[in-house]
Amino acid sequence: MGAFGPRLPAAQLRSDRKIGTWLLIGYIAAFLAAALLAQLAGGKVVALTLVAVIPMTLPIGLIWAMSRRHKDLATRVAAHHGLLCPECEYPLDHRDSDRCPECGRVATDETVRAAWIEAGVWEDPDKN
Repeated sequence: MGAFGPRLPAAQLRSDRKIGTWLLIGYIAAFLAAALLAQLAGGKVVALTLVAVIPMTLPIGLIWAMSRRHKDLATRVAAHHGLLCPECEYPLDHRDSDRCPECGRVATDETVRAAWIEAGVWEDPDKN
């Protein structure tokens, strides 16, 4: 459980990074279309720009937060050699069994590493 609710499974991390990017692309397209319509109608482009630029901080902030989260998670996963529980992010490199002591998830070292590789968070240095 994270600070703001349950953590995302590792497999969702890659697709979640795309949300902010597509949000920003859509917002820029809508802004350009509105600016073009305002210009064609002889409207006030400056007022439209202020109205559009201020809310643009939201998608930019989302992209920054998602990429920062991904980098921080990749650093933590690499520090534990790919052995971080995909459900609760508990370090699994010193466990005695195939069960996570924090959340109870049952997984072998290979399946845990495979989940992080599939999510695009970690690459096995032995495979490179």
